[in-house]
Amino acid sequence: MHHHDDKAPNRRYCTSMLGLFDTGIGGLTIQRAIYERLPDLSTVYFGDRARAPYGTRSQEEIFQFTLEGVRFLFDFGVYALSACTRRV
Repeated sequence: MHHHDDKAPNRRYCTSMLGLFDTGIGGLTIQRAIYERLPDLSTVYFGDRARAPYGTRSQEEIFQFTLEGVRFLFDFGVYALSACTRRV
């Protein structure tokens, strides 16, 4: 899924910028492992700690929160995305 908005601020696409979406903080371990193996790969981490835990949320809420996080990352300019969670 790619969200496209020509009016998005600071849009800067890079074919080597990976977005990491996390519903907590566990994805930081994944980001660290990526950096250790691929130090030239740029990553953007989005950890939604403000609304964690997702496990107590309805499917509709989880979908909406995920959509917002994914849109943020694509608007930031990531080329690819990884979900660092068991909930999404």
